Amino acid sequence: MWAPLKNGGSSIVGYEYTTDSGQTWLPVDDVKTPTSLRINGLTNGRPYLVKVRAVNSAGGGTASNPVTFTPRKLASAPTITALTGLSAKLKVELQAPDFDGGSKITRYAFSVDGGAWHSWNGGATGSPQFIKGLRRKTTYSVRLRAYTSAGWGAISEPVSATTALK
Repeated sequence: MWAPLKNGGSSIVGYEYTTDSGQTWLPVDDVKTPTSLRINGLTNGRPYLVKVRAVNSAGGGTASNPVTFTPRKLASAPTITALTGLSAKLKVELQAPDFDGGSKITRYAFSVDGGAWHSWNGGATGSPQFIKGLRRKTTYSVRLRAYTSAGWGAISEPVSATTALK
């Protein structure tokens, strides 16, 4: 619970938060968020300083210590710009997602034919990348996704290519 150690002699009737150093205090819906706070309408990648305070019949109490955080969302899907079949491998050329969710892309993962996801070694983020260890003269469908501090992003549209005979 959010309850302060001292209530000022009156029961706590709610909580408020601020993201603008106390110029504006907004009510917390503590029925939906009894131990955490969800703030909507923020800009991804922009840092915010948040304070919370209890409210009783006398008004707002002393603000909490400030907490700084930066909201992030998942990245949109990368695009496979070319998929070329080579001997027992595929060359994947990709374009970064249009939206990175407010944080840097640190690696990509691929899925072949709807199977498990695999990251390229070393947190590779450049293009091209290679998917190795495949059968020759076989058609494969590949999908990609990007990873940021917010987690794995949206999955790309599948693109297919056939590995070479030699």
